[in-house]
Amino acid sequence: MAQMRIRLSRLKSGMIIKDNIYSRTGTFLIGAGTVATPDIISLLTKHLIEYVNVEYDLLAHGQSQTSTITPEQKKIFKEKFCIAEETVSKNLKKMVSNDKDIDVNELLESLNEVVTKADNTVNLCVLLSKMKENASGLYTHSVNVALWGQILAGWMGYREDMIEKVAITGILHDIGILKFTQNELDDFSFHKELEMGAFSKHSMYGYELVKNKDLDQSIKQAVLTHHEHADGSGFPLGVDNKSLNPIQRVIEIVDVYDTLLMREPGFKRMSPFEVLIQLNEVEGNKYDPSALLIFTSRLAQTFIQCRVRLNNGQEGKIVLFNKYSILRPLIQVGSGFVDLALRKDLNIVELLD
Repeated sequence: MAQMRIRLSRLKSGMIIKDNIYSRTGTFLIGAGTVATPDIISLLTKHLIEYVNVEYDLLAHGQSQTSTITPEQKKIFKEKFCIAEETVSKNLKKMVSNDKDIDVNELLESLNEVVTKADNTVNLCVLLSKMKENASGLYTHSVNVALWGQILAGWMGYREDMIEKVAITGILHDIGILKFTQNELDDFSFHKELEMGAFSKHSMYGYELVKNKDLDQSIKQAVLTHHEHADGSGFPLGVDNKSLNPIQRVIEIVDVYDTLLMREPGFKRMSPFEVLIQLNEVEGNKYDPSALLIFTSRLAQTFIQCRVRLNNGQEGKIVLFNKYSILRPLIQVGSGFVDLALRKDLNIVELLD
């Protein structure tokens, strides 16, 4: 089980409290593992406890678990996502215009609200991938990278404090874009941002904005280096994997994944499977091999039982993954089957509702 930090007002009966809790004067109140009850909530309220850590199944996975998303759940998820966007927008603008620190607790809480509305990681992956087909912009991208970062960091077994640092880095990684002139913004796209060129300085701008803030040094380093590559071909420093910290190794992958899913004028719209093939078969040397393998294998399997469209127009459902060719699953089309591991001429071009 993973944990997430929530306001006491959101603590519900049945939730498992992760840590020992003490009053402001140091008095022991409840122990780790306590199941919340109305009396426990009342006790914590009486002692003015603001936040608690609770257990949450962030790491749910496996082919036996399939995505089950209702229209109402999708609606609520989008509402919470929009709130998270607004929270990120407010904090980033305040940091840039007023030189203020971000409210880490507020940001993490807004992300947790989105996560809980997905119920499990499988649903979260599917919802994020489908939403991205019709969403773009800095704040949408920042929320997505933070959430994808949490997912991958969890899959990689990162500690809870490290997962939170990954989330905050995801929110901040592109803050340097807010320092661009209007002329630069008029020509800006996130796809162009992936390449060294006119927009490569946003990493330096971002670092200048965060370097003196009350943030862990590893977060600041990852903001600066989120476009560096394992093979040393990235920017702005041109360093390789030996110089990149664990947060960067996660953020770089999920940043590119989310960007390539994005619909932007002049760029081909790609499905999650097309993006993963691009990352692995075309650009594989750029990324930390362990992180990329985990992201690819775990993410692909979250789409089991999803309806998809192939490049020949056929529609079907993913029913089985080949462990030797994880990105080319078996698709049920009507009463027949198409094995993409054998049909190299076919590929998945769209996830369907």
